[in-house]
Amino acid sequence: MTIARNDSWSVFPALIINFALTISIVFGGFAAFRAERKSLKLDRVAAHIDATFPRAAIQHLASQDVLAQDFPENFNDAVARLRAMGVFESDDSSTGLRVTPFGKHAIRKSLRIADRRYFANLADIEAERAAREDEPGREAPGQ
Repeated sequence: MTIARNDSWSVFPALIINFALTISIVFGGFAAFRAERKSLKLDRVAAHIDATFPRAAIQHLASQDVLAQDFPENFNDAVARLRAMGVFESDDSSTGLRVTPFGKHAIRKSLRIADRRYFANLADIEAERAAREDEPGREAPGQ
């Protein structure tokens, strides 16, 4: 079984295509993994903001680009953790901490979570109120 000399070049285009497909699959997998990891980090930071700050404070954070240094004392640890996570960075002046672009995304996401929970609670309260009004209760005296 001998291979003709002129057929040896016909394998070359197939090797190039195979190599290109392998490289594209590897880079595509890497990009998908990196995007998933960034999304998980964003979810984790948003959950941390939602668990730490009340809804009004999250609304205030969402409306500001700079966090002033006069925040309450009990939030120092939370602000330090958020700074380590990349939500805040030092401002050029000593007035406070600047919100990073990643921090803006995380704050907006945590505000959506807090708003969703707030409006769900309002709906539950309204349903309880309607159920109480429908219950047979005591009649007015004299009837």
